[in-house]
Amino acid sequence: MTADFDEHRHEPEGDDWQERWTFEAWDMDGTFGAVAAITLLPHSREAWYWAAVVRADHPLLTLVDTDLRLPSTSLAIRGEGLWADHVCETPLEHWTVANEAFSVALDDPDEALGAQRGVLVPLGIDLEWESAADPVEEPVGYSIEATVSGEILIADASLSIDATGRWRHEWGRLKWQEHPAHEPDGLRAPLRIDPHGRSPLLVERVVDEDGWHEWLRREPGP
Repeated sequence: MTADFDEHRHEPEGDDWQERWTFEAWDMDGTFGAVAAITLLPHSREAWYWAAVVRADHPLLTLVDTDLRLPSTSLAIRGEGLWADHVCETPLEHWTVANEAFSVALDDPDEALGAQRGVLVPLGIDLEWESAADPVEEPVGYSIEATVSGEILIADASLSIDATGRWRHEWGRLKWQEHPAHEPDGLRAPLRIDPHGRSPLLVERVVDEDGWHEWLRREPGP
């Protein structure tokens, strides 16, 4: 059973141990979605971070950094043009997630899987996730349905957010889901992860009225 202490960092076990917190938000008509995630890799003393905002009839805003130093105790990270923090206010009930960064605006979401050539756009997230249900046990962690409120700053514009959401906490030997039998139809925010010394991971991510869906587009090479 999920306990309060599960919200915080776990003691790593083995060289391939990872720990990830993912925070998702979306509206019920599938015209908006936001996601932010931090992954810790204790063995290599690294951290990964990615975030995205999608809106109907707007470019995808995405950022990813897989060259971050492992935070010592908290979930606060800093990189080139990036600051982000994830604070558990009340275990299993309330998280605050914030960032200040430069995202890339992409008219074609598939560019996120390649060179990510686009216009740099300032992006700021200041959102609260508050639980709306009990934790649901997952194979390598748990998820909690939530309400999401706050604001997202995009360049000089401010978006007031009142959305449905979820946060997930996973740890151990993490694996991405396989390709679904039926792909959901929605706004896309694919992700390219470039681990040091390994082939890229290409992850498809789609948000619709039911929330975020993600799966591995291609298994990494040798």
